[in-house]
Amino acid sequence: PADKKDPLEAALGEAKQVLENQDAAIDELKAAKEKLVEILQSIGQDIYQSASAESGDAPSESADSSEESEPTQAEAVPDEDVVDADFEVVDEDKKKN
Repeated sequence: PADKKDPLEAALGEAKQVLENQDAAIDELKAAKEKLVEILQSIGQDIYQSASAESGDAPSESADSSEESEPTQAEAVPDEDVVDADFEVVDEDKKKN
């Protein structure tokens, strides 16, 4: 999104300055990283919301509702024949003795 470009570029410039500073404290590095992460998460959220709006789906706000909407493993592959079976591992060396 265009409205996120300027803050992202500013944060990148600040982060580069901190990285170039050999005497930079860890707190400065962490602050620059956190600012970048926050902006990138905001961009990702905007992209996700616009993609959901285009497909007609509303993004779910709660983790519970998103888990309920996902198909279970059995629903995802209904044509596959799955057989549960017990098995025993046989050590061929012990069997010969």
